[in-house]
Amino acid sequence: MLMFPKPIYIKSKPFLKWVASLPCMNCKVSGSTQAAHLYREGKKAKGKKSCDSQARPLCHEGANNCHYKLDRYQLWERERIDQALDIELYELWLKGDTDKALEIIARFR
Repeated sequence: MLMFPKPIYIKSKPFLKWVASLPCMNCKVSGSTQAAHLYREGKKAKGKKSCDSQARPLCHEGANNCHYKLDRYQLWERERIDQALDIELYELWLKGDTDKALEIIARFR
């Protein structure tokens, strides 16, 4: 019988709070962002665990409401989500490098 290791899911409220303090990755608005969980493997399944390291800042109020659009698959194509996930925000948070995170988000388009 083949044994596959169980995936490791990171859960970190301090990281999610830090992500929510960053400007929206899509429209760059500050002050109304949430930590939105992105999924590399496609649509979110019911009961599926989400890894906090895959959270990215998206706004949730106002005209743009990027988090709402993401949840309804109206914001980014699959390729764009993969590009957002390739940014190692969790590693930057561990290093305490908020300035680098802000620089990357400002350039993300």
